[in-house]
Amino acid sequence: MALTVVIPLLLALVAKSTRSEGFIKAVAYMLTLLLSGNFFAHYLYHWQSHDLTLEKSLPIQLCDAALVATLAALLTRNQHCFDLAYFWGLGGTLQAIITPNLGSDFPSFIFISFFITHSGIVIGVFFMIFAMHLRPYPISLFWVVFWSEIYLLFTLLINRWIGGNYGFLSHKPRGVSLLSFLSDWHSLYILEMNLIAVVLFLILYLPFFLMDRVSRLRGFSLESRRSVDY
Repeated sequence: MALTVVIPLLLALVAKSTRSEGFIKAVAYMLTLLLSGNFFAHYLYHWQSHDLTLEKSLPIQLCDAALVATLAALLTRNQHCFDLAYFWGLGGTLQAIITPNLGSDFPSFIFISFFITHSGIVIGVFFMIFAMHLRPYPISLFWVVFWSEIYLLFTLLINRWIGGNYGFLSHKPRGVSLLSFLSDWHSLYILEMNLIAVVLFLILYLPFFLMDRVSRLRGFSLESRRSVDY
């Protein structure tokens, strides 16, 4: 968990000190290769273990969506992809790191693969913020809520069709997490998840809102001084 925060900060410091666009691109490609390779290794492992089932092996968890958005943003620096990577990655994937829903311990492959994926997403997001200087904007909140609702409806339909629990939308995870405190009534459970998601998105946007606010106040103060001097 500590490395999840330390690694992107160190990489960003190197990028800032060297001012090398080549270094930034190299890190982006390395993260992309690591996360992509781990994704396919994960499914190869389950295939060899004869453990691939529709109920639990489709790549439609929210973290899978965050992974795709992170990879796309690292390679293209697309704003919409970054927005989804930022809010889904820090709002959902980071929670999975803090309260992992795992049946395996270190040093099993499942354990290592889980943290490579989830920590890698967060590392990628932080690296894009501190080294690539990407950030969310007010419109980003609209788009992430829109695509979150699309994901919600799609995944609810898939869960109902195959009897899965993707996105933990059918029932709560086994381990203790934030979802453990939600209602046992399914309709209310889904509503509460939506509300929590919106609150998390607002909290995640708050640092950028405050930075913009301070920047505007400083700009206003500077303009006022210039007017007085004139």
